[in-house]
Amino acid sequence: MVFTSSGYIIGGESRSEKSGNKTVGIEEGTDVWLISLNTKGDQQWQKSYNFKNRDILMGMNVISGKPSTDN
Repeated sequence: MVFTSSGYIIGGESRSEKSGNKTVGIEEGTDVWLISLNTKGDQQWQKSYNFKNRDILMGMNVISGKPSTDN
């Protein structure tokens, strides 16, 4: 789990299809699954990422700040 400016992102892995509160299914094997929550704990979105057969989330970081306009 990481803290963001708008709440939290919880990440892990999933091998299950859509059911209950899970709104995204898997594509192949085990997929990385992310859930975004606002500061009150209300779900904002869910996303699943498939990079092939077995995807494992090893860590998360939040990159923040304004993009540089320097050339």
